[in-house]
Amino acid sequence: MRSSLRLTRVRREANPQFLTLWCADLSVPDAAAVRALSTRGISRGSLQLSAGRTEDPRMGAIRLDRLVQRLGKREVLRAITFQMSPGEVLGLTGPNGAGKTTLLRVIAGLLLPTAGAVRVLGQAPDRARRSGSIGFCGSGDGSWVRRLDLRAGLSFHARAGGLGRAAAAARINELAERLGFWSHLDVPADRCSTGIRQRAALARALLLRPPILLFDEPLRGIDGPSQAEILGTLRSELAGRTVIWVSHSREELAAVGQRSAVLTSGSLLEAPRLWTAA
Repeated sequence: MRSSLRLTRVRREANPQFLTLWCADLSVPDAAAVRALSTRGISRGSLQLSAGRTEDPRMGAIRLDRLVQRLGKREVLRAITFQMSPGEVLGLTGPNGAGKTTLLRVIAGLLLPTAGAVRVLGQAPDRARRSGSIGFCGSGDGSWVRRLDLRAGLSFHARAGGLGRAAAAARINELAERLGFWSHLDVPADRCSTGIRQRAALARALLLRPPILLFDEPLRGIDGPSQAEILGTLRSELAGRTVIWVSHSREELAAVGQRSAVLTSGSLLEAPRLWTAA
């Protein structure tokens, strides 16, 4: 009875009104219940995110108009106006506490702006997120159900996004092999190292092939030699997508960014390429 009640709760919460980036805002009550949802009897689209990835090039892929974000009494983002066209890649850097993570969370629809306007693919950010149009990967990503293996967690995310069972399995296998965590797919998240969980978090962001990708220090916790391999692997995945890549590494930003900007004291300062790959 207890498992049934938990499964019912997950089914009720896993709908377009409540389902967000996998475990970013959704508190999943039971690993076994999620595994059941991801492996047993989910029809295609039964947990599907809101349909309709509309992209109007005239609106820009990402558009901010005098965005202000306050957290408590602190003004973290100050009247930021900024636009990215479809397919552009921005490398963003700045000191700790400058507001980089806050900016990405606002664009992802995980924080409501205090003032100003934010549009993603011509839509409100939360609507774009619910349609599956935004892939988000944070640093040190710990948002996995601890006792759930990585394959089941990724499968749940894929099925919630509308992928059929066979397509989801194929995509998960592809990304696990390309990102170097194939041997850990069936290992519970709490038994995986930080680096392995971070590779899986990258896969989760890429899983549905969203047109918008937001990466907040996505290679943190991954060893140096593997970082170079992953950057090479990601080139094809990033092609044609609008990407904001946050990092403190100039070499990393030079490898991915077409545009560059610095966020400092809540203000965004865009510049031509300030660095080149070594």
